[in-house]
Amino acid sequence: MIIHPDKEYLKDLQKQIAVFLQNELHLSLHPKKLTIKNVDCGVPFVGYRIFYDHVLVRGVTLHRIERNYRSKIKQVKRGTLTEQKLAETRASIVGHFKHADTYGLTKSLLGK
Repeated sequence: MIIHPDKEYLKDLQKQIAVFLQNELHLSLHPKKLTIKNVDCGVPFVGYRIFYDHVLVRGVTLHRIERNYRSKIKQVKRGTLTEQKLAETRASIVGHFKHADTYGLTKSLLGK
């Protein structure tokens, strides 16, 4: 993934990459998997929405994390899940959130 504000620069870079791949590695770019998009709306990638100057957690990913975390809190209250497992889930969420701009999100979801 390459993010740059100039579309013409990206098109030129795409050509350079294609030439390198063909000449040096005998590979080619898949035409249907290559896109040049405006980053104003962000680019979804591995659970995040990546913008030119910041990264957010994707909405679908966030809803899944919230649903899972709240479910585990209920399980702890019922006694079907240990506090240790809840702490592991919390650590996993914090680890995922560390790669994005999520200070307020972490605070509101995890209460820290």
